[in-house]
Amino acid sequence: MKNTLLPLVFCLASCIPLPGNMGQPDLAPPVLCRVYTETVRSARFIFDEPTNMEAAGITVDPDIPVQTVLSEENSVTVVFATLLQPGMEIVLRGEAKDAQGNSTFFIARFYGFNPNPARLVINEFITRGSDTHPDLVELKVLQAGSLAGICFCHGTRDNYAYRYVFPACNVAEGDLILLHTRPQGISSEQDELADITASGGLDASPNARDFWLAGGPGLSGNNGVVAVYEQPAGNLMDVVIYTNRTSASDTAYRGFGSKDLMSQADQLCEERAWVFSGDMPAPEDAVTIELSTATRSICRTSTGADTDSKADWHIVPTRGSTFGGINSDAVYTP
Repeated sequence: MKNTLLPLVFCLASCIPLPGNMGQPDLAPPVLCRVYTETVRSARFIFDEPTNMEAAGITVDPDIPVQTVLSEENSVTVVFATLLQPGMEIVLRGEAKDAQGNSTFFIARFYGFNPNPARLVINEFITRGSDTHPDLVELKVLQAGSLAGICFCHGTRDNYAYRYVFPACNVAEGDLILLHTRPQGISSEQDELADITASGGLDASPNARDFWLAGGPGLSGNNGVVAVYEQPAGNLMDVVIYTNRTSASDTAYRGFGSKDLMSQADQLCEERAWVFSGDMPAPEDAVTIELSTATRSICRTSTGADTDSKADWHIVPTRGSTFGGINSDAVYTP
């Protein structure tokens, strides 16, 4: 299991002023904005300005030889001499320098490119778990492939509370995956890479693959975002925004309750990843979870409808959660 609470990007900057009296010199070093893999032998580093890197100044853990470094405007591509194992965690240390000689020393974490990622959709989840039914997210496989490097975020790719990067594991169409975000009743990591009945923690299912977020705090109980990406800095597969609030809840953050959730909703609106009814995202556009409990899960319809909107979701009756099985279309009514 790979549990990443924070992205590993650490920079130290130095600068060289321009000679002579040429006005205000550029003293700002380049900033690393994003890193991701795009082939089985390369990683791309995106900076905020045109930047160069030298292969001789790069070290990699595990020790993987660098074949060449290609710079193009704000992008630097590091090409490795050997194939990167899909989903393998890689830490690269290097120095990036702009045209004025300002430099940044950085440490960045990324994962080996997965050429055959499974296609996943969020299928069911609990945000108000109990000691006997802890917080849990179910994913459904829409297209067979490997889980290697696929990333679950509690939040969005660029703004999250924590994330989980799946290990290499082949899955088939229709398979169900349970990610236990607040593991209980399990003494050690027992991700089910082979035998789907191996795990013994609370709410583990013999009909689904169970994965465990070691030390996970669970999901935000009242409002938040859950999302799945092809890789930590990759394309979005699926996302759900949920809340128990309305636009009238407060005025500070348009009713969302926090700056983070408002910013995440705005980002998803900009990316057209979620359906919003007005000019700006509002809490009313999210899935309402006020009536949910530890056994009344938030559930997608059994047809698998995926319109990227709250219309796809409902709360099941008490003790009606269906983790590891076919989704229930029964709706809780108080």
